[in-house]
Amino acid sequence: MNTWVRRYHAYGLAGLADRPRPGKPAVVPGPVRARILALTRTTPPEVTGLSHWSSREMASHLARHEDIRVSHNFVADLPVRRIRRALPPPGPGPAATGGRCRGRVPRAPARARRSPPPRPGRW
Repeated sequence: MNTWVRRYHAYGLAGLADRPRPGKPAVVPGPVRARILALTRTTPPEVTGLSHWSSREMASHLARHEDIRVSHNFVADLPVRRIRRALPPPGPGPAATGGRCRGRVPRAPARARRSPPPRPGRW
């Protein structure tokens, strides 16, 4: 926090802007990243015998069939958004069902959730 305050006092709002970061810039172009992400949303070809992609299999497939050479670590580190399953439409509320929500599983009584008492002679 002190760094930001010092930079603000020294340079004003311009001091709060991002500065160049050390390290090597990304070497994989955007279209290649987009292709890999698109491939993650598909199932592997039937000839592979796979039901889903692993990072190693995808990197191998890209190298053999699409002439894209990336490591399996690069594939595994790509941020893949999880596709949420569509939820069923909500049912009638508690007022329409007489105070009970349909479809909910009731919790077990408190006494049933307790763990058994320790056996004698054990810590």
